[in-house]
Amino acid sequence: MLDVIDLGKKFGGLPVLEHLNLRVEPKEITAIVGPSGCGKSTLLNLIAGITGDYEGQIRNRAKKTGYVFQEDRILPWLTVYDNIRVVRDDTDEARITQLIDQVHLTGFEDYYPEQLSGGMRQRCGIARAFYYGSELLLMDEPFKSLDYTLRQEMLTHLKRLWEQEQNSVLFVTHDMDEALQIADRILIFGPRPSFVVKEIRLPRQEGLRDLSIKKLVEAKAEMIRLIG
Repeated sequence: MLDVIDLGKKFGGLPVLEHLNLRVEPKEITAIVGPSGCGKSTLLNLIAGITGDYEGQIRNRAKKTGYVFQEDRILPWLTVYDNIRVVRDDTDEARITQLIDQVHLTGFEDYYPEQLSGGMRQRCGIARAFYYGSELLLMDEPFKSLDYTLRQEMLTHLKRLWEQEQNSVLFVTHDMDEALQIADRILIFGPRPSFVVKEIRLPRQEGLRDLSIKKLVEAKAEMIRLIG
């Protein structure tokens, strides 16, 4: 679905990414973890075409690419329902209603962003991304603004939505537990200028993984060691 080949990116002469190579397979959730400032968000912006001027190659074979940002970026003049509906030319009312229910916004369909909490706005943005129906979905710390309980619920919903859609997801997170619970593969970035220092592949299963399993405990210890 996506190949990043010998990618390099500088800001003001400062190398952020250097000789970065990675692949995202079809129907796979790939998580990226690494220290702050190592270029994880920069990578997503390069893939999405928001940021340019780079070395190397980005081969994105997806016909549609969606993006869930750290901030919600929903439109302030539209209601929850219309913020989701606006990303497609057709209107599938049943699908919109289903997604609103899955992200716990039932009853808030006619509310405007200023009437919602930050977490509610972010959930609206996630529902919008899935309604858009992308083959490749980029997610940049999408649950950063949510509390632990709601974050776990949203991870569960994300996995269920992914099981329905079977799209490719590139999921950036600072939370190692999130990556271990949901990803098929975890790519660990080193300090800036970043490249992949290790790949961890995990067996696929329905729902979220149990973090107490020995393999996951060992994987987390390795991630902590590498990231510092």
